[in-house]
Amino acid sequence: MENQSTMKDEAFDLGTWVGRKQAFALVAGRCSAADAEILFEIREKKLFQIMDPNWEEFCANRLGFTRGYADRMIRQFKELGQIGRAHV
Repeated sequence: MENQSTMKDEAFDLGTWVGRKQAFALVAGRCSAADAEILFEIREKKLFQIMDPNWEEFCANRLGFTRGYADRMIRQFKELGQIGRAHV
């Protein structure tokens, strides 16, 4: 009887951890989408020019990653349709 109780407790713990992982993944996905939208706005409105003369330098100097990485994030976000729906 105690063995069944232990197995149920372990199964409950497993379910709890899986649920937490799923919740964090959902939040992380939304944060990534928000990051991409912010980058899109900065790039499209040329807000970066306040700090740096071009997008490439802004990415390297202010964001800590390459222009290619930023552009890839924006492109993937656009492919998911998020930007198209948000700005129509």
